[in-house]
Amino acid sequence: MAKTDSLWLQLTAPENLWLAYIKARKGKSHRPDVAQFSMQVEMELFDLREALLSGDYRPADSYGLRKALFSEIVISKGMTEQAVGSRRFVEQQTGELAFRQPEQEHGK
Repeated sequence: MAKTDSLWLQLTAPENLWLAYIKARKGKSHRPDVAQFSMQVEMELFDLREALLSGDYRPADSYGLRKALFSEIVISKGMTEQAVGSRRFVEQQTGELAFRQPEQEHGK
């Protein structure tokens, strides 16, 4: 579990979130949602990090960049469901990334 936690902390490190933001906005700076996100990027990245660390992250429909940013984070670190361990990510039929808490085992 310690290896997974260490990987998760690397994934959510502020510098990694910043690099993912730079990659995610590339070629999209003309879009209103990207401009809005960029105007308050420090607060957005702080909120994103807090949501990721607490397990409360849900992609917001109004921020297409946030979904792209999260995809960049996952791709840049080569994350897989197995590597994340208890923090599992699934791609829904809509193609959006979603955070899924592990199901609690019955009887424990």
